Amino acid sequence: MRKIIKDNNFIKILNKTNHTLPFIISIPHSGTFLTKELVSNLKDEVILPNTDWYLEKLYGFLEELGFTVIINNLSRYVIDPNRSLLDNNPSFWHTAIYTKTTYGKDMYKNKLNENIKQERVKYYNNYHSNLELLINDKLKYFKKVYLIDLHSFATPLPYDIILGNNYDTTSSIDFKNKLVSLFKKENFQVGCNEKFIGGYIVKHYKDKCEAIQIEINYRKYIEDRSFYEEENPKINEELFKDTSNKLRRVFESLKKYVKLCQLKKR
Repeated sequence: MRKIIKDNNFIKILNKTNHTLPFIISIPHSGTFLTKELVSNLKDEVILPNTDWYLEKLYGFLEELGFTVIINNLSRYVIDPNRSLLDNNPSFWHTAIYTKTTYGKDMYKNKLNENIKQERVKYYNNYHSNLELLINDKLKYFKKVYLIDLHSFATPLPYDIILGNNYDTTSSIDFKNKLVSLFKKENFQVGCNEKFIGGYIVKHYKDKCEAIQIEINYRKYIEDRSFYEEENPKINEELFKDTSNKLRRVFESLKKYVKLCQLKKR
């Protein structure tokens, strides 16, 4: 049964006022909550696939390690904060409000009117307002801030991890290479700017901070198999735990990396 969002719980922020680390972690696509208007208008038997399933749980160690994390509880099918509101291309790769699933299937019984779209835009603006506030707060304490946007993918590519910084334009090469080395140390196969070059979030905030997107392959944490048009895929718990532990070690090493950053204030 699909979950309906309740008022004021569509965003979760962890360690909002903890300024021990110059990192902000964004998780925009793992939410599964829907709005009442969306559910009532969905076509019968429509499937909403290709959510970044379970990333909040996979990276559940981030709060304990002191990282500031912003999580979107709303499904990307309500509105996608990793897209530009100004892009009129109807493809899910471009538009913020989908009318088709990521498999190209029509979603709705009735066409979305402008009032509905504007209501959804409020959720979008709220996510970005909070994200920008987090960045601005960090900049009061650190000379340099790092924004990491977390995603996952099912596309059959020969990588476990894909780093996207729009061909070294949204983050420094040094930061990208540092991440590459940390993931490789944990025996992940790493690609850079391969299909996933970084979406709207890293491109939009690149002038305020070093911003990079991290994509992890479904096969490395859900199940080692092919994925199709499906929702809420079953987890292989042993695989999930092993990968989560590896990711924890990567982010523990990132904490050491930030010693290179000088505090503006204490």
